[in-house]
Amino acid sequence: MGIDGHPFNWIPIDFASILFARDIDPESYLNKLAKDLGIDTSKYNVHNALDDARVLREVYLKLTGKP
Repeated sequence: MGIDGHPFNWIPIDFASILFARDIDPESYLNKLAKDLGIDTSKYNVHNALDDARVLREVYLKLTGKP
């Protein structure tokens, strides 16, 4: 599958920047979105770069329907 099959643009814009541009607080939105998608965020440490990336990965996989 090429880049056209993905829901995100190839230009490297991070998720938080997209949310800031829409006047949305990234931290509260990501936590709510993760919970709405059924992702258990209790297994991750808050404000830990690696765990933040892991949560974003889980959100991405849920949103794209990938296993």
